[in-house]
Amino acid sequence: MVSVHMPSHSRWAVATSACIFFAACSTHVSPGSVRDLERQGQAATERHRIKTSQATASLVQKPDGRQVVVIGYPASVVPPTQQVAATTPPTEPPTVHAPSPQVAQVVAPSAPAVAPSALPKAPAAPAISPEQSARDMLEAWRGAWARGDADAYFRFYGPKVKGKASSRADWEKQRRARLGNTGIGLLFDNIRIETDNDRAEIRLVQHYTSAQHSDTGEKHLKLKRLAGVWRIIGEDWVPMRAPDVK
Repeated sequence: MVSVHMPSHSRWAVATSACIFFAACSTHVSPGSVRDLERQGQAATERHRIKTSQATASLVQKPDGRQVVVIGYPASVVPPTQQVAATTPPTEPPTVHAPSPQVAQVVAPSAPAVAPSALPKAPAAPAISPEQSARDMLEAWRGAWARGDADAYFRFYGPKVKGKASSRADWEKQRRARLGNTGIGLLFDNIRIETDNDRAEIRLVQHYTSAQHSDTGEKHLKLKRLAGVWRIIGEDWVPMRAPDVK
């Protein structure tokens, strides 16, 4: 046995048509109402026709052995907005990257410029007294003589010094010969210095020794500042004992 299963909307269309028919036969319904019911019934019938034209029938076997014809209708068209929502996969929200922290560069304040006049001045060297500068010259002169350094020795004398020689050249010749002695030893003691502006006098006891001879005498030097430097402008020597010639 085969039974036909009709969807509920088809049964509703048939019931609607029946109601219109019975309403039309009633003496209590106005003609206008009948026409409205007819229009509604025609609309329901038209909708049913459209659906039945697209209906499909399928034979379904029930568990009790009966076979049932099932009439199906196509689903209503999904609105475009729903189609887009159903077919379009949800997009992930855009990734918002947090701004990278800006590292502030700390610039160390530069040291304030110091005016040259504000800089501390080096302490001035203590002024050398004329007596001390004359003593320093005497020691340098003794060193050049003991080394036999003739050129350095002559620079301690003024340009007009010539001793008891007839000329400066003869005097330098005699002195070079003495400076040539070997094993020179020179010692000063009992030094006395007197200064007066750009002039000075030095008195001392001189002890001289060399490989050739030795002597001891009193030396008297006269100094003068020439171009700001002490120079010997005269000298005398008086023996205190007879020279010891070797």
